[in-house]
Amino acid sequence: MSDASSSAPFKQFEAVRPTENPVTFKIGDETFECLSVLPGAWMVDLFAAETNAKSMKSTADFLDRVLLSDSAERFAKGFADPAHPITLRTATDITLWLVGVYSGNPTDEPSPSPDGSGTTSAS
Repeated sequence: MSDASSSAPFKQFEAVRPTENPVTFKIGDETFECLSVLPGAWMVDLFAAETNAKSMKSTADFLDRVLLSDSAERFAKGFADPAHPITLRTATDITLWLVGVYSGNPTDEPSPSPDGSGTTSAS
């Protein structure tokens, strides 16, 4: 029988897949369509000249360092793949979770608190 506290941490993240519904915008009477979801690497490239570019780049670098070889290769492929993208938001969520795991302060949602019903009398 294994002790639950000795299990390696695990968390499921949602995979975001492109949809048939493109992001659209109009300029005058002309409508433009964009991909429904972007791979995270494209966002890093976009903001490369911005102030927070180092932060975004450090997210990608951190994941590249902590993922095991096969996982790192598959993650990098998805991070740059428009057909099956791993978004920057997902990469950031994973990084924040891993930082919590590695620092001993997991960032999972807190347990729900009692709503207090039944603990006070009605006036």
